[in-house]
Amino acid sequence: MNTRKNKLGGLFWFLVIMAIGCITSGNIGGALVFAALAFWRYLIVQKKQDQVFPIEEQPINPSLPDLPQNQKRTTATQPSGRKTLTTDNNVKSKDKPKYAGPELEDIPIYNIELSQEKRNRKQGFPEYTHSGITRTGHFDHFVVVDTETTGLAPHRDRIVELSAIKYRDCEPVERFQTLINPKKEIPEEATAVNHITNEMVAGAPTIAQVLPAFEKFINGQIIVGHNLQFDLKMLYYSGSNIMEAKHKYIDTLQQSRRILKAPKRNYHGNSWDDDWDSDYDVENFKLGTLLDYYGIENEEAHRSASDALATGQLFVELCNQIQNKYEV
Repeated sequence: MNTRKNKLGGLFWFLVIMAIGCITSGNIGGALVFAALAFWRYLIVQKKQDQVFPIEEQPINPSLPDLPQNQKRTTATQPSGRKTLTTDNNVKSKDKPKYAGPELEDIPIYNIELSQEKRNRKQGFPEYTHSGITRTGHFDHFVVVDTETTGLAPHRDRIVELSAIKYRDCEPVERFQTLINPKKEIPEEATAVNHITNEMVAGAPTIAQVLPAFEKFINGQIIVGHNLQFDLKMLYYSGSNIMEAKHKYIDTLQQSRRILKAPKRNYHGNSWDDDWDSDYDVENFKLGTLLDYYGIENEEAHRSASDALATGQLFVELCNQIQNKYEV
């Protein structure tokens, strides 16, 4: 793919500096002259670059599946081949069938005791640090957290579903799962994503009633999540004391960016374009994209328990890869 860079040169910047100097000294006429000359220089450079780096029209790849009307494709074409992870049995991850993994219904559910404790909403999210997966670290025991919400603003929106999956020896052994009554209407846009309706949460407990049980379930373990900071913020602003206890926090979004490559991005004119001819592993680092890459099944995407289970399986895969348990 062509690379286009703005090389305006020293003359352009000299003219800009002179224009600024004229403005500072009150010479408006001189400033206009130098500004006009700088603009003229800019046009000449852009014209030369258009001749050297013509922008080619890229045809739509007819092999790509149609997208829903409300979803936009970010690029015109995608290559058919890409570098993929190879396991010790020489099978490419992208070529493997979906790994179903454990069934959500088979994981014992944690008995949530509702509390009468009063919890007030908080402000001012505290600073914290994410831990990373290391080659010699022990990450067999952890808990995955996920929330579904009324929107994307933690200081304003509310949790409508809260789930956590506890892992022991890299296997899910217990799940915390409950709908939450947000005490406000769920916007249609949120329901369109997570399929949680106002009717579904009408008889559900409030977040204050379940937070003590949730914090007991977490109980100082390694906390894992995808884009974990969002979930932590939602919990914190909802009144959770989760940030007050000592935890290690590991974000699969950050860890996947350590070991997988997305397409390079080139700036063309006024927009950034993905370079599908560059060497890359995944189109982006969304949970669904990473699950596809590793062949992990997510039965009910955008429901917190299913997302938490899938994120746990993803975390195990990332640990395996970083700790060299199979070849790259």
